[in-house]
Amino acid sequence: PESIFDYQFEDFEIVGYESHPHIKAPVAV
Repeated sequence: PESIFDYQFEDFEIVGYESHPHIKAPVAV
């Protein structure tokens, strides 16, 4: 995806969390 907003929430939770485990989530949900 061109933007992280193009990811589904479940995909973001897996990919984003594993990529940045110390950030949890760079986007407010």
